[in-house]
Amino acid sequence: MSDIVTIISTVGFPIAACIGMGWFVKYQTDLNNKNLNQMRTEQLDQIKIMTNAVNNNTKALQQLVDRLDLCEAIKEKEI
Repeated sequence: MSDIVTIISTVGFPIAACIGMGWFVKYQTDLNNKNLNQMRTEQLDQIKIMTNAVNNNTKALQQLVDRLDLCEAIKEKEI
């Protein structure tokens, strides 16, 4: 019986420490996953905003090109 008590008292703390460290690792992993998901959501929102800005710039640039083409056509008719 004393051998069992000795084994439990000898091995008890390391087992408890391992359980505590395992819980801490799981807690940190869950927290990191939550933060990553939040960052992904924010990044997707930013990508949508940037895509919209690029599309608007493309439209404005196309309008400028169309007007330049029109000016060139008018100048060619004058010559």
